[in-house]
Amino acid sequence: MMTIDHATVRLTFGDDLFLRRHRSVGTPIVNQFVWRLDDVAPTSALVRLRDELARGALSRRADRPRVPGARGRWSRAPHAPPIDVEPTVLQDCDVVDWLRANHTAPLHPGRGESWRLASARLSDGGSLLSLIVDHAVADGGAMVDAVERATSGRAPLTLPDRDGTWGALRADLEDATRQVRAVVRWGATSALRRRGGATSSAGATPAPTPDGPTAPEGWVVPTVVAECRTADVEAAAARHGGTLNTWFVALGASLVVTAGITDEDGPVVVALPVTARGADDPRANATRIARVAVDPRDLRRHDLAPLRAGCRQAYAELGTRDTSAGDDDSGSLLTLVQMLPDALVRRLPVPTGPRVLASNLGTMSPAFSAPTGTPARSIAALAGHRVVDDAEIRALGGGLTAWACTSGGRTTVTVAALDPARVPDDETLRDLVRSGLAAWHVEARLW
Repeated sequence: MMTIDHATVRLTFGDDLFLRRHRSVGTPIVNQFVWRLDDVAPTSALVRLRDELARGALSRRADRPRVPGARGRWSRAPHAPPIDVEPTVLQDCDVVDWLRANHTAPLHPGRGESWRLASARLSDGGSLLSLIVDHAVADGGAMVDAVERATSGRAPLTLPDRDGTWGALRADLEDATRQVRAVVRWGATSALRRRGGATSSAGATPAPTPDGPTAPEGWVVPTVVAECRTADVEAAAARHGGTLNTWFVALGASLVVTAGITDEDGPVVVALPVTARGADDPRANATRIARVAVDPRDLRRHDLAPLRAGCRQAYAELGTRDTSAGDDDSGSLLTLVQMLPDALVRRLPVPTGPRVLASNLGTMSPAFSAPTGTPARSIAALAGHRVVDDAEIRALGGGLTAWACTSGGRTTVTVAALDPARVPDDETLRDLVRSGLAAWHVEARLW
């Protein structure tokens, strides 16, 4: 067991932002992995997995600081969640509804309710296993690390117990002092830059589009899971001068063009999550975002070579700075925002979301692919808002989010749409995904 020191478990800006969503600053966001198995996992294997995960970094609770201005602190959640077992056998047509229902299971990191496991039997003799984790608690990289540790026998990253001593109070006071000093330094540096005529867009947040999409009452986010043969995808990508990753980015960009979510003649900006997680990294969220502009003319020609070069440049511009070592005391606007109360943060402008977010998790390890001992047939990943209201949709401005996982010779692409007007339901999204894959001559089994 690898116990994490208290000093390393302060909430980062990203953690704090996701946690505030449980206090009505937006709506909560949950990450999910779903394993599709060819057999039914025994109850003992599920219990063993649950118990091992409970020893690790997913079992964390967000504790509020006792000194204003200090960052919150992560501590160990003392209880393991129950395993949700679906009592009925699911047909193929029930799978997406089931994973969506599990995605909305109640979570609250402030109470230590941070993750849940669920399982269901399928009519073909197989089964599904779902793991959901609140985004404040773990990004995709943290989830992968936790599962690999739980299934491979590696020492779990174990959070320290909640500390109510005078020492913790003194640590909060010291952290608040560091935060205030960092904000003062940032303010002074920003003033000097403005005086010198320099401008910076860091921290700028575009206002929501006033005529953006709206969500009808009871609307649920359309979701499609497409299971493809990895060899077919790689062959299609190679024929057009790309890789599996650039094919995936191009697929996402082409879907928003076809759906009419973005101008078919303008560049499509795609957000590309990149992990900055180091070895034995205790952070809940350690993801950075690269951005690439996709030329629609290249999409029409199915030419992946320019996009491949664009992705390479976007990753290079993002840089490889390791942010895992200690706290950055240089200060920024984000440091100031993290110190503000919810009432003020709620009134800040909300940045619009990208038209496409394409998160490729890559090839999953054998330890991750077999959480109950038997390798999964395929694995789906997705993340999103637990409940999407009209205000959230307007703020996001519409778009698509997509995830890719490769395991056991299959690549699974999951797509969710956040534009009720252009993609109102699952059937519309299924048609979009089918036609998008057919354009690349890639066959898929839709869950």
